[in-house]
Amino acid sequence: MTALRIKMFAGAAIVIAGISLFSAFAEAPGGEAVITRINTFTAQPGQAETVKQTLAEAVQPIENAHGYISHEILSAVDMQETIIVIEKWSSVEDHQVAAAAISPDDIQALMSMLAQPPSGDYYQE
Repeated sequence: MTALRIKMFAGAAIVIAGISLFSAFAEAPGGEAVITRINTFTAQPGQAETVKQTLAEAVQPIENAHGYISHEILSAVDMQETIIVIEKWSSVEDHQVAAAAISPDDIQALMSMLAQPPSGDYYQE
């Protein structure tokens, strides 16, 4: 399995694209519940590494966003075209504000590399 740990997430592109995923319960540094967002992307054949790079670059501008905790970009072991982004945020609202900072051009570039629209949701315990 390929894992790319980055101090920021790309899920912001997903909210704007209408995507969301899963959350687990944890505590933020202040003791607040953490929202986990898991986004699923399916790259077109041969585009998985480019999609991962694009996601990593897209999150850099919001790396210091209020409420950001962490994220991971992972590829499925048996289906390298399937990529998930797991994000940790202090709140859904913090994630959505950060997502709005993603350039529409960056979102369009990402979407052109995908075999289908991304999916995701917010979850908590």
